[in-house]
Amino acid sequence: MKIIFSFIKKLFFFFAFILILGIVLFKIFINPSLFEKPLKYTSAPITDKKGIECEKSGGEWIAGLFSKEFFCNKKPADGGKTCKDSSDCLSNKCILYKDDNVAKCASYQTIFGCYSLINKNVKPKTICVD
Repeated sequence: MKIIFSFIKKLFFFFAFILILGIVLFKIFINPSLFEKPLKYTSAPITDKKGIECEKSGGEWIAGLFSKEFFCNKKPADGGKTCKDSSDCLSNKCILYKDDNVAKCASYQTIFGCYSLINKNVKPKTICVD
């Protein structure tokens, strides 16, 4: 009988350890906060001609969230204005973030993070872009 209780006790501690390890690994590698707020762009030092031309034209020289490739992200003139459909926006992107109550035209041509794209006659669906 002692052997059975000893085995059950060891089994319990083994599964408790696996559970705690799983929770820790989840928190480290799968960060749920990535999907709760819009993600920030990564600014780049402007060291080449393309970056200088980009900023002169009103764009922002940035890299993607997980990419090291830089590109010019243009700022549409109507960025931030309220909208009801993507066709209302110069960027063709009427977006709604999780914590917002009002949809707005995209502030940049390329948007990173998680948001809902608003289009007439189509149910909004959350997408995540990196």
